[in-house]
Amino acid sequence: MDLDRWEHGDKHGRFTGKVGDRRVMGSVRDPWSYYLSLWAYGCDGRGGLFERLVSKGHLGIKYRWFKQRNKRWPSLFLQELLDEIFRNPNLWKKAYRKGDAQAFRQWLEALFSPGQRFALGENYAASPVSRYGGLLSFRYLQLYARDPSFVFSALTESPESLQASWPSHNLVTDFVRQDHLEEDLIKALRQAGYELSAEQEADIYRRKPTNTSTQGGKLNFYDPASLELVGRRESFLVDQHHFKAPDL
Repeated sequence: MDLDRWEHGDKHGRFTGKVGDRRVMGSVRDPWSYYLSLWAYGCDGRGGLFERLVSKGHLGIKYRWFKQRNKRWPSLFLQELLDEIFRNPNLWKKAYRKGDAQAFRQWLEALFSPGQRFALGENYAASPVSRYGGLLSFRYLQLYARDPSFVFSALTESPESLQASWPSHNLVTDFVRQDHLEEDLIKALRQAGYELSAEQEADIYRRKPTNTSTQGGKLNFYDPASLELVGRRESFLVDQHHFKAPDL
C-alpha cells in the first residue's frame, strides 16, 4: 500500500501527497464521545487545547495562526490578543474537574459559547463555521477539505451552504467511524480492492485503541440538555455520518 506523509508528520495533520485517482481514508468520531474524551484528556493535564485555556502566554502561537491565514482579518487577531490578555484561566481550570459531570457540562457550554471562540485558537474564530458549528466540525473540515482555505470561505457561511458545497470539496473517499471502527475499516479495505483473510480480519478486531483518556462512559456525564447542545452544534457531522446521540 502506497502511503504518503501527512503535514508536519503528525497523525492529526493534513494530507500533503498527490491523490490522483487513489482512494483516501479518513476517520471520524461521534461528537458526544469526542467532546467527553477531549475534556477528560484535559482533566489528565494533557492536550494543546487544555494548555491554551488554563494558562496565558500564547501570543506567539496566535501570531503564527494569524500568519497561516496570510494575515487576513487583523481585527480578529486583535480580539484574539485581547482574549489572551483578559481571559481568566481559573474559570477553565474549575471546569476541568476529573469525574465531575457538572464541570463537564459547564465546560461544554463555555466551549460552544460565541464569546469564547477566540480562546480556542487554531483559527477557529476566523471561520464562519464557528458561528453555528463546533470545534470538531472545524477540525474535520480543515483536515479533510481538498483546499484548507475552504473552511474560511463563503461556502461555509451557513449550515445549508456547507451541506450543499461539501461533496465537491471533500478529499476523503472512505470514512471510518471510530464507534464502528472494525466494520468500517474492513469495508473500506474491501472497497479499495484488498482481499482480507479471516485471520487478518480477526487481527483488526483484536487491536486496542491508543491515545486514550481516563474517564467513564458517556451516560455518566451527559444530561438531555448537553446531549442536545452537542447534537445541534455538530449537526453537520451528525447528518454526514448518521451519528445518534446515546440514550440516557
